Amino acid sequence: MKVVISSVTTKIGGGVTTISHLTQELSSLDRNIRYIVFVNRNIYNMIDKHISKRNLVYMTTNYNKIPFLNRLWFEQFILARMHNKEYLCVLISFNNICCFFWPGHQIVLIQSIAPFLKEAQDGKGFYNRVRYFILNLLTRLSFRYADIVIVNSKFSASLVLHKGCPKERIRIIPLGLNKIFLDKSKLLTAACQHRDGYILTVGNLYRHKNFEVLIKSVAELLHRGYNWPFYIVGSPIDFRYYEHLKALADSMKVSNLVKFIGPVDYDDLPSFYTKASAFVLVSKAENFPYPLIEAMACGCPIIASRQIPTEEICGEAALLCDAYDPIDVANKIEKVMTDNNLYKKMQMVGLKRVKRYNWHDIAKQYYEIIMSLIDSGNKSPKIKQ
Repeated sequence: MKVVISSVTTKIGGGVTTISHLTQELSSLDRNIRYIVFVNRNIYNMIDKHISKRNLVYMTTNYNKIPFLNRLWFEQFILARMHNKEYLCVLISFNNICCFFWPGHQIVLIQSIAPFLKEAQDGKGFYNRVRYFILNLLTRLSFRYADIVIVNSKFSASLVLHKGCPKERIRIIPLGLNKIFLDKSKLLTAACQHRDGYILTVGNLYRHKNFEVLIKSVAELLHRGYNWPFYIVGSPIDFRYYEHLKALADSMKVSNLVKFIGPVDYDDLPSFYTKASAFVLVSKAENFPYPLIEAMACGCPIIASRQIPTEEICGEAALLCDAYDPIDVANKIEKVMTDNNLYKKMQMVGLKRVKRYNWHDIAKQYYEIIMSLIDSGNKSPKIKQ
């Protein structure tokens, strides 16, 4: 039996973690299933392939030079032709859109909810607005073609349900923790080890990440007499937004506290978390923000917006704040940083809670879905009403 996984538009960071860890774990669960995984050449070079497995094959494509058009060509026509040439049981599409010409069973993973959220599209240019419009339409159409639609949180499940996905096809499966973080909690020798460190946020500089609210909260905290440094780790993808943030920090007289670290190697991220006093995420739109589980694994208390699935992921390891209110953000940061008992409790809760985000258990859930489709027969209707 063969299962094809299409992940040709997966990008760096969380996408690499997902495709690498999930496929490795899936291939270990059943040696009788052969997994053929398609990724673009850049991601292929990042995937951990040191474990040789006869039933797991990574294949590269060149369909990333014009990402959107070539992605559609590959997923809609090249994959469909593959099914006609050899017996393939199930197709798993990692990036929202299924293959509408695939005659067999399909699973679609909704990795991006941006096409459905205005907040995630703020500041985008004409090309991206058109791309999101098309992705919105194709994702909704995929709800009708796919046997199973996987989302990573209850928050995303309610969104796709509202956008027309039949409830009986939705499965909620979270993402897992990268293995480089697994041993970092052991480095914590005392609950309050990092109280004199900086406050951290991690994320590429997109407008929906809402960094201006974070900068305003820094100014508010400085007004209260707190001069905690704030480190922003992430690539300045939107350069105009990056310049706007630097100008805002200058105008609010906190440029000496707000440090734009820029991109760092993924292997170096755990050291940033373990040295930080707290982690803050004030994003307005997220599907399943990886930094939340990364911060918990490193014993870093969290302040994050209630507009994203923070409570669902972190429980009492995080304090919820309003992503649109810098005063509320400042209040929550101050509370975490000055309440020693609360700080210790959030650390311990996070270290315990993060254990649920392991790829082995997550892969089992995928495997059960795959086997249920295989057992149900080799053919599925073209459109399921």
